[in-house]
Amino acid sequence: LPDEPALPHHFPKRNRIIAALSRAIIVVEAGTRSGALITVDHGLDLGRDILAVPGSVENPQAAGSNALLGEGARIVADPGRVLEDLEGLGWDLDAVGGSRAVSASRFDQVPDELRSIWAVLSETPRSPEEVAREASIRLPEALAGLSALELGGWAWQRPGMLFQRR
Repeated sequence: LPDEPALPHHFPKRNRIIAALSRAIIVVEAGTRSGALITVDHGLDLGRDILAVPGSVENPQAAGSNALLGEGARIVADPGRVLEDLEGLGWDLDAVGGSRAVSASRFDQVPDELRSIWAVLSETPRSPEEVAREASIRLPEALAGLSALELGGWAWQRPGMLFQRR
């Protein structure tokens, strides 16, 4: 619940909910006693795909995620290829809103107050500063608009806080 404090005994329930709402679980870094591994266990029970980012064998905070790789988790060696990896697992990204192809008619679906921001986005990722400059708006407005576009499925955030059209 929104007003509940973050208490240790809440995390296992939260992790089970996260696993249930997810189609895949990507573990970036996890120690051997990490809560992320609890999420993975719930995900495995639910038949979710498990992916992990490899870490240094000298880093104890990567021991859990590295162990997942040894147990058969799919490796995430290049964050830019995650969508392609999911397609390789048989996912239909068009059916789950992950298509990178954008129809010009989608402009009509974008709320009026967000159109100037969406119009400057393209397949080339742009920083919020570039978007603000090209849309002739202030940076806080660009950030708020980019967040709204992302939540609405009209844009997505790439690594490095870069945004592009979805």
